[in-house]
Amino acid sequence: DLGGTNVRVLLVKIRSGKRRTVEMHNKIYAIPIEVMQGTGEEPFDHIVHCISDFLDYMGMKSARLPLGFTFSFP
Repeated sequence: DLGGTNVRVLLVKIRSGKRRTVEMHNKIYAIPIEVMQGTGEEPFDHIVHCISDFLDYMGMKSARLPLGFTFSFP
């Protein structure tokens, strides 16, 4: 989720069956001003770095996961 000056990376695990559960983990990363004012590629490079860091933090660096992306639009 990209909004304002932060990127939030969120992992949602939904388990079905007899006992349905939803488990969420997230981490919020600041977007440096120089990234915001840089080229059009820099924010997306920063997002990739944040996702990579989050997956490493979760011990899921080599996992293949579906990905969604949201951002605020005035």
